[in-house]
Amino acid sequence: MDKREALLVRVYLTERRARVNQLLQHLHDDHGVRGVTVFDARAGLGHTAREKDSLASIEGKSIVLEFFEAAPRAKEILAVVRSLVAPRHVVMMPVTLLEG
Repeated sequence: MDKREALLVRVYLTERRARVNQLLQHLHDDHGVRGVTVFDARAGLGHTAREKDSLASIEGKSIVLEFFEAAPRAKEILAVVRSLVAPRHVVMMPVTLLEG
């Protein structure tokens, strides 16, 4: 089995402040990222106050955007992504891609 090292980048957003479509377009068009996944979170706690009806409110819905790339390329993309989102809302971790 072939293996390749990469970095997984995860971006935590909220619907009201997220420019998800802009970020997706940027990752695809400007950086050629082949795959990005956007997850809708059911609820979340963080630096902003949680609304009572956070599970029903689309306005404050938590969103997680995730992609992976080879480390040098991921770090290059990460520099741009970090300029588009709030501090401490981006994490990265090494992963092993299983190919073949």
